[in-house]
Amino acid sequence: MGGMTTVMDREQFDYLYGDSSAPDPAQRDLIAVLPQVTRIRALASGLYRGKAMSSEAILDTTDAEALAAFRETLQIVEDPQTFSHCACLGGPTLELYAGQKLLATIGLQHGHAIRWKQWKHDATLRDGQALNDWLTRYGVEPAFLDLLLHNQYDAGGIMPLGLRRSGSSPLTRTEQRIRLVELGRVRGGDLEAALAECQKVLDAEPDLAFGYAIRALVHSQRQDHARCVSDCTTAMFALIVPPNH
Repeated sequence: MGGMTTVMDREQFDYLYGDSSAPDPAQRDLIAVLPQVTRIRALASGLYRGKAMSSEAILDTTDAEALAAFRETLQIVEDPQTFSHCACLGGPTLELYAGQKLLATIGLQHGHAIRWKQWKHDATLRDGQALNDWLTRYGVEPAFLDLLLHNQYDAGGIMPLGLRRSGSSPLTRTEQRIRLVELGRVRGGDLEAALAECQKVLDAEPDLAFGYAIRALVHSQRQDHARCVSDCTTAMFALIVPPNH
């Protein structure tokens, strides 16, 4: 390209140069799906070729009120002049279920558009803030959502993710705060600030095993091995012994 080299993922290449037969975004496609949705699961990652890039969940709800409110947020602009395809992979990604059946996987693009394999283009939301507010209302920590909307979770697979909590249940708000600490730690962040944030979380939730595990890693990186061992022991004990026992 005039002496320049452009690097892009395969999805962006297909959008620009492929021969896609997918239709333009249309509200009627969402209307056909949304009434069937009985569960929404939000994953902390972008969307690539129709699938979430990570299984780390930050929200999982079957609440009828939440589902009704969600349906109202997915109102798109159908003006062809707004159709485009963002070069990044976005995030978070929403999985919409009817019972056990996965109906649709929809990715957010910077809080103002959505991406769905059903369509060729990204679709601009009429009110992107409404969807962002829905996410924070029903379980996503605002600072974590901000990270995702700015494509800083893994930046399409090129940024380290550090230690992730095991299990398929969604991270609680406090666990999301701890994940932010861990993401900062593995990316060269301020270790003293990381310790201070861990302490705030653990003061509020002293049985949080994940918090002790991440703080142990911070201590280890600071070469404070005694405190690292102590937090590792506490984390294991918190996993074995249920809270309040």
